[in-house]
Amino acid sequence: MGWGPGAGPWPYTLLTDADLSVELAHSSGARSIGGWDAVSFQPYADADWSNQDRYVAQDWTIGEGVWRFCGLFDGHAGDDTVEHTVNTLPSVIERALRKALASPSSSAAESTVSLISNLLVKEIKAFDEQLGKDLFDIFPEDIDPLTDLSGEEIRAILNDSGERTLKGERCKQGSTVLISILDPSGRNLWVASLGDCDGVLGTQDQSGEWDIRVLSSNHNAKNPEEAGRIRGEHPGEAECVVDDRVLGMMAVTRAVGDLQFKFPKSWTERLLMNVGPPFQFAVADVDRFIARNLSPPYLSNVAEVQHVYLGDVDERPRKRFLIMSSDGLYDLRSDEEEDMMVGELATDWMEAVAGVPEGANKALGLLRHALGGEDEEKISSHLTVEMMERWMDDTTILVRSI
Repeated sequence: MGWGPGAGPWPYTLLTDADLSVELAHSSGARSIGGWDAVSFQPYADADWSNQDRYVAQDWTIGEGVWRFCGLFDGHAGDDTVEHTVNTLPSVIERALRKALASPSSSAAESTVSLISNLLVKEIKAFDEQLGKDLFDIFPEDIDPLTDLSGEEIRAILNDSGERTLKGERCKQGSTVLISILDPSGRNLWVASLGDCDGVLGTQDQSGEWDIRVLSSNHNAKNPEEAGRIRGEHPGEAECVVDDRVLGMMAVTRAVGDLQFKFPKSWTERLLMNVGPPFQFAVADVDRFIARNLSPPYLSNVAEVQHVYLGDVDERPRKRFLIMSSDGLYDLRSDEEEDMMVGELATDWMEAVAGVPEGANKALGLLRHALGGEDEEKISSHLTVEMMERWMDDTTILVRSI
């Protein structure tokens, strides 16, 4: 855990297996919720670097059936946007689903599979756009804040340390989105992704082999397809992607919030720069990415959705698990696994989940496996190391047997 010459090694406390298990379960908030085993782990105790992952699992009774919803959201640059997302987006999708399923015209016009896939894309996009509308709605209808107000007047309106400031902060911060929906029959699964959280379905056949299906998309500027998409949308702009980052600043290529990568630069300069604390970037970096903003948006709010037909209950395989995780799980891969993709790592994840004793928390078992498995010293160092900087990313894992 050293940070180069003169930094580290750092002291830590070696825990025995019993103490280690108790501490890991406690610090990760291990629990079961709505049919999911869940953990959310960030051992660094500084309040300024608190865990910005959020998750929710809900059952929605619609008509005579129960729809099972799960959402995982990885916030960045603060927790205002991710808090708003976890508290608001599920109910937005639930209302839209109720309305769509109750409408004969909607169900007749397209299959349920397409209906729900399109609904998820539409509602996530609308939710993101509402963040910007909420900011502009703060100002009186007869005033254009971009032309009619001074910076001082804008700051006075936005920075009331209340709901106005909160609405502004939701625009400056951001969150990834990973959602799964299982229909009442248990035959159909939808997964929508926006950002770099991971959704993986693993099915074990009679021979014990795992069939892995990655249901999320890697919306990250290191992904050549995503970087190519952005460059194609902004021809002639050499700095729309710099050093595997959007405008040289943002790692993810799709998210809710982060409106400084979606607004025209004048809106960022006049509004977002005048609300709340400064951006969590160096001043020179802020000036640089704003200067590169020539033809927004650069960050997308369009989710990708995959549908899986799971088959009838009596056709189910011996073992099948859905894992939803923030990118912290992927980041825990070993040096030998550095160049491996999620699909290549997922078989190991599934084996770890399948090996958890019946009744025990499978997400906790996978977290322990990723942190070091039976290597008590390695896991102890993650839990107790005395470092002055955060040594691992927020890591949230949700596991469901389906």
